[in-house]
Amino acid sequence: MNDDPTISGVDPAELLSTDPFYSDTLRCLETSHPMMMPEPKPVCVSCPVSNWYVADDSLGCYCRAMHKYPWTPGRSLPLCDARQQARKALLESRED
Repeated sequence: MNDDPTISGVDPAELLSTDPFYSDTLRCLETSHPMMMPEPKPVCVSCPVSNWYVADDSLGCYCRAMHKYPWTPGRSLPLCDARQQARKALLESRED
């Protein structure tokens, strides 16, 4: 596998704030504290089971599916099955 952390294997549009699953916390930080934004963007930015938060002037992300902190400064998550499964399940539930 390529070691390039910018390769996400997802549609780049899903990593933009216009994506319906994009984090509200990150959307707020884009304008209020852009220097806190994760770069490169991990797939967690638009994951329905991720919880982004700011504590003690630091950005963090907790995954409810993996029960882990998948993103930390300097470490990015480029691919994740839990994200794809959660997005698929929510999109399918909207079709019902």
